[in-house]
Amino acid sequence: MKLVIYATLCDPNCIRSMDYLKTILDYADILELGIPFSDPLADGLTIQKAHFRALKAGGNLKKSFEVVSKLKESFPEKKIYIMTYYNPVFKYKEDKFLNNLKEVNGDGFIIPDLPAEEGKELSEKAKALNLDPVFLAAPTSDENRIALISKVSGKNIYYVSLTGITGVRESLDFENIKKHYLKVKEISNKTVWIGFGISKKEHVRALNFADAIVIGSKVVSFIEKDDIKGLKNFLKEIREEIDASSY
Repeated sequence: MKLVIYATLCDPNCIRSMDYLKTILDYADILELGIPFSDPLADGLTIQKAHFRALKAGGNLKKSFEVVSKLKESFPEKKIYIMTYYNPVFKYKEDKFLNNLKEVNGDGFIIPDLPAEEGKELSEKAKALNLDPVFLAAPTSDENRIALISKVSGKNIYYVSLTGITGVRESLDFENIKKHYLKVKEISNKTVWIGFGISKKEHVRALNFADAIVIGSKVVSFIEKDDIKGLKNFLKEIREEIDASSY
C-alpha cells in the first residue's frame, strides 16, 4: 500500500510550507500538492481555509512548478502530483501547464472538477508527455462510467470513498468502500487510490486491501495549528501501520 498525502501549496505561507512539504515527503510515497483556488468546491472547511491562507500568502499555479522542482531535487525517488481545479489550468493554458509540469519532473495531476468526458484531450496530451492524469471515480459511478474513467485516466484512479466533500471522518463504511473499490479495480485493472475521510491508523488498517490511501484534511489540520512535531508523529504512526500491513 502506498501513502499519498495532500497539502496545499504556500500554507501557512510560502516559506513555512516548504518545511511541511519536506516533512511529508520523509514519510509519504506520493505528495498531492494542492493549488490554492478561491472556490474549492470538492473540499471541506479545513482545506477551504488552507486555500484562503495560501492565496493570501501568494500561492498559485506558476509557483507550484518552482516548488515541485525544489522538492524533486531533495526527493527524486518520490512522486509529486499537482491537485488543482480546472479554472487555474484554463487561465494558465493547458499546454503550458503540461509542459511546465514535465520540465520540473512532476509525475501527474488531479483535477476534481474536470469530468472524464471533458478531460479526454488534456489526458491524451499528458500521456504523450508521460505524465499521469488521475481521474476520480465515486460510489455512484456505474460500470460504464468506471470504464470511461479508466480509459481517460493514466496509471491511477482516485476512488472517492464517500459522497460529499473532503474532511476528517470518525468512522467509515469499510464494507461498502471495499465493495465499490473492488468493482473499480476489476473494471479498470489500474492502481486505485482511496481518499476522503481517512484520518487515523485504524482507518488505514481497515483499508489494507487498497493500492494506496490518501490523507488530506487531518494533515492540513496540523499545518493550520503550525504543529510540525504533531504532524511528524502522526505521519510516523501512519507509515508504521502501512509498513506493518505490507508483511
